[in-house]
Amino acid sequence: MRGLAVVVCLWIAMSAMAWEETLTQLGITRQQVESNVQSALASGGGMMTPRVPKEAVAAYKGMGDPDKVKVVKDGIAAARTIVMSEAFRKADDEQIRRQYGGIDHGLRVMSADELNRQLSARKITSAAYEQATLRMRAGAAAERAYRDYTDSLRSSLEGDLRSAEYIAKQMPDEKPDPKQRMALLKAALALARGNEADFRRAAAVALSFGAGGPADPADAELAAKEEQQRIYNQFSINGKLREGLTKFIEVAGQVNFAAATAPKGNRVVFVDPAMERATPAHKFLYRLGKAPTLAAVAEAKAWLAELR
Repeated sequence: MRGLAVVVCLWIAMSAMAWEETLTQLGITRQQVESNVQSALASGGGMMTPRVPKEAVAAYKGMGDPDKVKVVKDGIAAARTIVMSEAFRKADDEQIRRQYGGIDHGLRVMSADELNRQLSARKITSAAYEQATLRMRAGAAAERAYRDYTDSLRSSLEGDLRSAEYIAKQMPDEKPDPKQRMALLKAALALARGNEADFRRAAAVALSFGAGGPADPADAELAAKEEQQRIYNQFSINGKLREGLTKFIEVAGQVNFAAATAPKGNRVVFVDPAMERATPAHKFLYRLGKAPTLAAVAEAKAWLAELR
């Protein structure tokens, strides 16, 4: 899962905006901020701590709580400016399209996980679940027609046609109807190689039907768009932000800011073994301080509310 690992709120306080007065004191550049943003977005589901210059750490330690809190709030504002900017989002959307085939069509769709949760909670019937699952499979099959290279797509359809011909002879009563599947595959393959748009639409219909979905061109195209939307939702900035902000709030609530420390050799360690075993993210927030962390949590909750 591509989650927003620490979420911007975990790094902003110490590596935020050099263009704001409070953080100019820390001597950190905009390039460092953007680097941390990109690292957080690409880091996957694990928690990471920010890359912070030693000089910035020393400057932060010398601040009182009011200044630290202001650093956090200003830092979150800086992070939001970057992540929510039109240019940043357009670049991210293009990466999702190229790498995964996801496109934002503005459709309301349900993920497989959400569908399973609804079934477990008995919010939908088994019949509705099977119908929705079948449509998802058909949509995923149809979506391939818009993503695969046309040569490899044509080769795949030719293989599907041979399979459908065999099934039509050996198992003529098989569902979906192998004869209708053959007809749809032949119709797609009969289109001239230069007619890419029509070929992809016809391929989407044939693949959708082969997966048990609709043979109607408009419905098959909609099912493909729904799959593109599901892919987009999985990798979009908003999804990563929601995951990261939620995780941050959870981790922040587990930090024992009253935990005692003691010297051990050339290190300072926590007296409580559980705190000593805590993740780097927990320890980072401990060093950040209670008041700044609570301020970050308040900002994170407000941001999360906007994204829902």
